[in-house]
Amino acid sequence: MKYIKTYEQSKEITFREWLINIPQDINTTIINCIKSNLLDLNGIEQFTNLKYLYCAYNQLTQLPDLINNLKNLQGLGCAYNQLTKLPDLSNL
Repeated sequence: MKYIKTYEQSKEITFREWLINIPQDINTTIINCIKSNLLDLNGIEQFTNLKYLYCAYNQLTQLPDLINNLKNLQGLGCAYNQLTKLPDLSNL
């Protein structure tokens, strides 16, 4: 199981900026970016083997529609953001 975890970030950043500082593996199955002060999750779709995404306590206002491409996703923790709606997740 490949796992990416980060710790609290003091400034707001995008998911792609966050990835620059994190060792990545396209075969990652768990991403824990809780309390990372993320503004978006654009680029998450490249992790096609992702099973669990924990992105609570960020600054997210939406989840990208391409999250539907993550066919292996089994768990999504996105509480405590600024989400007003979720994309259609029925394909997951």
